[in-house]
Amino acid sequence: MVLSDNSSANVIKRKAINAFGCLGSLYDGCRDYLLVQDNRNVQRQSFKSSGSAKCIVIQGNSDAGRNILRTIDIENDLRLSLLLNLTPKIGIAAILNNSYRINEYTRFLYYSWIDREEQVSNEGIRNLKLIDSIKSTTPATHIITGVNYGIDVLVVLQLPSETGLIPGIDHILQKISRSLSNDNEIVSLLTTEESDQIRKITNVTVYSNISDLTALNNIFQLLHKLQIIKKSKSYPPITYYLQPLAVVYSQHMRNNVKFHILPSELNNNLEQYVLDRRTMIINFTRSFPKNLQNFLSGYLEGKLCNAYKECLHMRKKYLLEIEQLSKLLIGVRNGQMEISVINNALINKEQVTLKNEHNELVHNLNDLEAKANLINDLLNQNFQYCNVVERD
Repeated sequence: MVLSDNSSANVIKRKAINAFGCLGSLYDGCRDYLLVQDNRNVQRQSFKSSGSAKCIVIQGNSDAGRNILRTIDIENDLRLSLLLNLTPKIGIAAILNNSYRINEYTRFLYYSWIDREEQVSNEGIRNLKLIDSIKSTTPATHIITGVNYGIDVLVVLQLPSETGLIPGIDHILQKISRSLSNDNEIVSLLTTEESDQIRKITNVTVYSNISDLTALNNIFQLLHKLQIIKKSKSYPPITYYLQPLAVVYSQHMRNNVKFHILPSELNNNLEQYVLDRRTMIINFTRSFPKNLQNFLSGYLEGKLCNAYKECLHMRKKYLLEIEQLSKLLIGVRNGQMEISVINNALINKEQVTLKNEHNELVHNLNDLEAKANLINDLLNQNFQYCNVVERD
């Protein structure tokens, strides 16, 4: 049996965000979208993995923490598809659905463990006879010819704000990371004092390809559950290996199925632009209000209302911009548009206008926050703030 070559230049690798794929499933590479089909009976060969565990701890305010998708090995093209809403943010990528603040007290614990790999044979691909069932309207560009199965988990930990506790907790997290990387039983290796320190992390959120893990909010429960799952015989996919349909069925589909990727530099520029815009909107939405509303209520409500309207306006523009960029990316990937359209989108005058509006809003919010702090200080000293004249 001749296996498909997953190291071929034609094969692309994708993190299994949607873990319901299998050998023979079709995949839309333009949107990074799994076209789920019935589990087909295909000729396959399974290979047991040996020692392929990985565990790292990431500081929240580091470069690695700011682009956590890249740090946990989500591929360049898939990251763009997620950021531009082309594919659902599920599984480990569901971290994008949460808009909590990442700061110096945030830690990420990423753990990946591969149990086995399955590949379909070249003969198995031909026997699927997909060419007979793929319609001209089907958006499929690739077929899954290899799957890695195992555990993929990302844990977000918000450490206590007492600075004296942080070095000790960081040391213990590194100890946990080394033990998981070496497939050791970690809980029994922790001292009573270390266990007590870890229990002070009360804000724990888990993202994974295994739904049972995402329900946990305690680090010890997670470590215990990982040991149980690793002893089981059934694991969901971690990674898909995708063969282009235009190569598999070259005589029939080479002219019908097109898939292009962005040059690496342009891909990075677009990703960084979207990340910056996304972070800006999240910060506005999250940091705006509670302290400002509490402190400014009854004092500067007019300016507060105007700033809030500006935030809503910026968010609306952001969503429209993401929609426009997603259409451009699909157009380039399916060959209907030139790469230059994305370059032009990143340098047009509208982007300059948006940047100026952003800077103005930041200035206004900083001004309001300063006044909120002043009012709070005055009230704490039993002084009353009087807004005699407000000048723009």
